Amino acid sequence: MLKKIFFLVIFVSLSIAFFYGQKLSLNQKNQNFLEPAKMQSKKTIKDAKIVGWTAYWDEQNTFNSLTNVIQYLNTFSPILYRIEPDGSLGRLNVIFRKNFLDLARQHNLPIIPVIGDDFDFERVSLLLYNHQIQEKFIKSLVDEAQKEGFGGWSIDIESLKKEDKEAFTNFIVKSANSLQQNGLKLNVIVFARTGNDNNPASLAQDYKSLGAAANEVQLMMYGASDEETEPGGQAPLSFVREVLSYTIKLVPKEKVVVGLSTHGYDWGGNSAEPLTFPQIEKRTKEASASVSFDPKVSSAIARYQKNGVDHQIWFEDEVAITQKMELILNQFDINKFALWRIGAEDSEIWNKLQELK
Repeated sequence: MLKKIFFLVIFVSLSIAFFYGQKLSLNQKNQNFLEPAKMQSKKTIKDAKIVGWTAYWDEQNTFNSLTNVIQYLNTFSPILYRIEPDGSLGRLNVIFRKNFLDLARQHNLPIIPVIGDDFDFERVSLLLYNHQIQEKFIKSLVDEAQKEGFGGWSIDIESLKKEDKEAFTNFIVKSANSLQQNGLKLNVIVFARTGNDNNPASLAQDYKSLGAAANEVQLMMYGASDEETEPGGQAPLSFVREVLSYTIKLVPKEKVVVGLSTHGYDWGGNSAEPLTFPQIEKRTKEASASVSFDPKVSSAIARYQKNGVDHQIWFEDEVAITQKMELILNQFDINKFALWRIGAEDSEIWNKLQELK
């Protein structure tokens, strides 16, 4: 009997030891499996690559800001060209043109100018539907880029109708093929789409086809609120998520650039006035406005009263822009951004970058 008890005790002891050994091994495996997730750090705006968009109509402010922030840019995209009334490629009269380009070259920054359409449907239609004019325009893109040492072009055509979809797509495909054959890039700037769009111009922009042809699809991730809407943020977080969820189904993530606004609107009475951040900063100070921040919308809000009229300014400050960039970096794994526009932004954005880098 004692012998049987002895062997039973040994058996139980070995079983317990085996069970805990297996459990320990399993815990170690689980710990090893979970370790990378624990080790993975949250991405911040220091992980972002930034395209600098500039406006020719605010040259002095643009250049003043550019000299201080160019070190943080990965690509320089000033608006320097336009589609002319006859459908040809034309240079805009930009006094600071040489200053802009020289500064970018001194910093070995790729230069990819933006071509606008002057919000003219007629010249856009001429370019899209006249074969000879289009061929000449595309040849001009290659010749001008090679002459000036540009890395390519960003096409910003916004004067589109729904029925222009096929013609616009064909133009982008032809332009991209010609530029890429010559070692140049073709980027296309597009409206932010959700898949439930009613803007005729955005309906002419076929994300899937454009994404297949272009080097980058640059989203204008703003305009959720404007002169024609109720007060609100330029790009609420729900809007950002909806647009990007739609976009990455159609465009490879590595081609997506998220363009973020640096401005805002002052709603008062029945009108809204667009303002840059420096203008907003001046106005809120003069009006002794109360300023708050809505983290759900991701927008700063200033409230004040003038001549008996209640005003509210919804605007994009450093906190709003940083919040959006970090959401996009971490939730969508997209690291390319464009700021519209240099010279109109909250300078704290660059101070934040300096702290992190």
